[in-house]
Order: sequence, then C-alpha cells, then structure tokens
Amino acid sequence: MRSKTILTISILGFFLFTLPLSIFGWVWANDTCIIFPQGCSPGEGTNGLEVIKGSSPSIGQLIIEGAGYFVKSHSDFQKFQNKVELSELNGLDYTESTEILNSAIENVQNALRKYEMLISIAKVMPYREDVVEKLENFDYDGFQIEKGLNQSVFKNAQAFLIVGDVTGMYVKLKSDMDLISKRLIDIRRSIDESRFPEIPILWDVNQMFAQTQLLGQYASQVCYEIKKENEKAEV
Repeated sequence: MRSKTILTISILGFFLFTLPLSIFGWVWANDTCIIFPQGCSPGEGTNGLEVIKGSSPSIGQLIIEGAGYFVKSHSDFQKFQNKVELSELNGLDYTESTEILNSAIENVQNALRKYEMLISIAKVMPYREDVVEKLENFDYDGFQIEKGLNQSVFKNAQAFLIVGDVTGMYVKLKSDMDLISKRLIDIRRSIDESRFPEIPILWDVNQMFAQTQLLGQYASQVCYEIKKENEKAEV
C-alpha cells in the first residue's frame, strides 16, 4: 500500500517538476517588472536606489535570481522524493536524505532573501500608469479560458494584477516560499530522527511548489501579452 501511495506522488511530482525545469527560469514572474520604469533587464539598475552598499541590483535581476534558487529547491525536493520512492527496494539512506533536504531548504531560503530585497525595492518604486491601466482592462476571463489555465490559481494572480498590485504579488510569493521552507524543515526533522516522512506532508509540499510556480507564471503570461502589445504599438 505504501509503495503504491509513494508511486502516485512520484508520478504527480514528475509532471509538476519536468515542465517547470524547462520554463521556470525564464517566465516565473519575469515580465511583471514591465510595470516599473526601469523595466526587466538584469543589467539595468534601480534608479539610484542602493539595496546593498555598493550594489544596486535591478528588479529583473532579483526576480531571475530568486527563480533560480526556487527551482533548484524544487529540484532538490524531487530528488528527495525519488529516494523515498526507491526506499521500498533499497531502504532510505537517512544521512543522504538529510543532505538533500538541507540543500532544498538552503535554496528556498536564498530565494526568500532575494524576494526580501525585491520587495524592498518594489515598495518605493513608482508604477507605469500605462501598464497599470492595461492590467485593469485586461480580458482575464477570456485569457484564462483560451490558455486553459488553472482557474483557482489564475484568479489569485488576477486579484493582484487587476488592481496593479505587482508588489503585493511578490509579497504573496515570498509568503508561500516561507511556508514551503517551514514544511521542508518539518520533513527534515523526521529524517533527522530516522523516521519515514509522512506521505500527506509530501503531497502538501508538492502542491505548494506547484501553486507557487503557477501563480508567478500566470502573472508573467498576462504581462507578456501586455509587453507584446506595447512592442507592436511602438513599431
């Protein structure tokens, strides 16, 4: 019974994970930075705002770096689940599992630090009123149906975008990552005590990773459409 249960979550994890690997670093919230005057280029600064002494990373750069750490954490978690799945045949190496979970926790916490910096910049940056207006008037229902997007998660993204609250969405993403970090620590605590992880917790973390990814991705998809519209208007 346990083997079938683990196989189910591993299959689910495979589909949730293999897609993000190919697209996550490029689209996870990236185009949301079109709402800021300095745009999305990693090379562009923050209009003189210094987040760290001697350094002024752009909003686009911080989004990319945060996404990179987040997808690595997801990768680590899937590696851990692979070990759990194969434990039916080989047993679970608790020392190795602790190392994998340590990496997953470290990476999601690095992503959290990037988002702390991102939010501190975004809170004091003005928005482009033309982009805010387009977000307010975007055909969200039509877009969701056309693209076949998860309605529940898309509604969450829409709630932020339709009022032009991109910074609020960053805060939400950070909150979600913080919860993921705490649940990973709970799993590691079991492994440190040489206890087999509870399957429902693995399901929960899988879902958290997936929903957090989709929230950022859906927001990026909407902003990408607006960016394309702006580029056509400039031609």
